Amino acid sequence: MEGEYDLVFLDCPPSISLVSENVVQAADTLLVPLIPTTLSVRTFDQLTEFIAASDGHRPGVLAFFSMVDRRKRLHLQIVEQLSTGRSDVAAAIIPALSLVEQMTVHRAPVPVFAPRSRAAHCYEELWAELEQRTATASSTGTSRSTRRRATSYRLRSRSATARWDRSRTPSAIR
Repeated sequence: MEGEYDLVFLDCPPSISLVSENVVQAADTLLVPLIPTTLSVRTFDQLTEFIAASDGHRPGVLAFFSMVDRRKRLHLQIVEQLSTGRSDVAAAIIPALSLVEQMTVHRAPVPVFAPRSRAAHCYEELWAELEQRTATASSTGTSRSTRRRATSYRLRSRSATARWDRSRTPSAIR
């Protein structure tokens, strides 16, 4: 697949299973969405402990906060704690917005159907941070190899040429 694709996204359930173990072995970087709740933080800790204890390949891990409601004190506390206390947590935050939930209705990423929205901007920040961190990891040798390094793919959401091609969407999610 690496000859055909620059990036492959595999969406896994939030548990450690045979499927997720194989994804860990195949991945260069795990991008982990974190809802700022105690249970999500515990699950993230379990994942990082599982990877650290692995005898095989250890991919990079980058967690990001998703569904953050700044009106909730617990959300603010967890975001603050983990953002300052861990290097494997992204600075970019995806807020709890109805536009994010509408991705399933539109069957497209937010930058395609709402390119100037706050949500689109947040996803662009996350993407830029992921690109920067994976480029840094590749240059320091922490990535499996430079042959699998993700090339830059930026969705030109403000361009008329950017279209979400549903025909290229895997049938499993159509």
